[in-house]
Amino acid sequence: MLDRHIWVVKRIARNTRQVYDRNKKKKDGTGRSALKLSALLTGEDLYKLLEVSETSSVEQIKKQYRKLALQHHPDKQGGDAGEEKASGLSEKDQHFIKIQEAYEVLSDQSKRRQYDSTLDFDDSVPDEVDEQLGFYETFAPVFRKNARWSTRFPVPELGDEKTEMTKVHKFYDFWLSFDSWRDFSMHDEYNLEDAEFREERRWMERQNQRVRKKYVEAERRRIMRLAETAEKWDPRIRAEREERENKKREEKERRARAKQEEIEEKQRKEEEKRRRLEEEQAAEAEKERLQREQRKQDKQAAKTLRQRFKKSVQAQCKFEALEMEELQDFCLPLDAERLQELCESLEAKQPGDDSEAFVRQELSEAVDSGFGIRFGSFGVLQGGSVELRGYFCGVVRLLPD
Repeated sequence: MLDRHIWVVKRIARNTRQVYDRNKKKKDGTGRSALKLSALLTGEDLYKLLEVSETSSVEQIKKQYRKLALQHHPDKQGGDAGEEKASGLSEKDQHFIKIQEAYEVLSDQSKRRQYDSTLDFDDSVPDEVDEQLGFYETFAPVFRKNARWSTRFPVPELGDEKTEMTKVHKFYDFWLSFDSWRDFSMHDEYNLEDAEFREERRWMERQNQRVRKKYVEAERRRIMRLAETAEKWDPRIRAEREERENKKREEKERRARAKQEEIEEKQRKEEEKRRRLEEEQAAEAEKERLQREQRKQDKQAAKTLRQRFKKSVQAQCKFEALEMEELQDFCLPLDAERLQELCESLEAKQPGDDSEAFVRQELSEAVDSGFGIRFGSFGVLQGGSVELRGYFCGVVRLLPD
């Protein structure tokens, strides 16, 4: 009895662990065997059996099942149950069983997804826009068809040319991160129910998961290619991209123009500065040239007037040669205006003593105004005054003490 009790306890513990493992694997999708339908449902469309569409909700399926169950229940068939099959069941009984089994599959979300994944489905993805249909009619039906695999609802629509760009971007964000529930357990290599012990079952699960992973990755790439191809040909995205490129190009051109204008402005200022400097230099050079010309003219005029004054003195005064030389020294520092005045004044005098007196008077005033006269035997400096004796020798500037 003790051994029997121990065996029962171990059996219960093992069953408990198996139940725990099955529940855990059911949550993460592993450990689930491929859907196996009975022989009666082979080749049958479960949705047609229940007379519902593939998009019907669980509540709609449940309501329809109750309706059909009442119609096809054996108790409602009366005495005529139809011809019996080899299984011992009549055709009507078999139809009722089919309805029951179909409801068991479609009312369970996990089994329904497994069943839906086995149905024929067009996995094709357009590579370009059909010119006859246009972009929206080419891609919208494909997106609606693939929306059945989404785990998230509501699934956004492709829209049309009037759809706001925020919704367009959300649409592509949704499909580029598409989360599919599509089940590929029908490709499993091993049936977990055939495992004889837990280690073998786990090994089968790993092998099956390796196969499913390939199909899941292929499905992810297929949906990604659909979204990327549609986004590539979407006229709204193209228009937005073109507008963005135009803005970028315009901004780039604007910055280039601004930079060019800045360079040109800098060059203009430098050119203006250089031009002003050249003009100033040219003006200064012209001023110096004019001054040189004026000095040359003044010098020439003064020279001419000195010769004129000398000739007038020679013609109107009786001075010896030495006196004339020192008279020339007196005239050297005088400007043309002063010489002109002397010439005109002397020429207005009568030759003789009157002219000599004028010349000597001018010499005396020159001494009083700051000029000194270098005298030979005719004059000496006495206390800042001059006394003229005989003849004079020359004129010098008297500097203050």
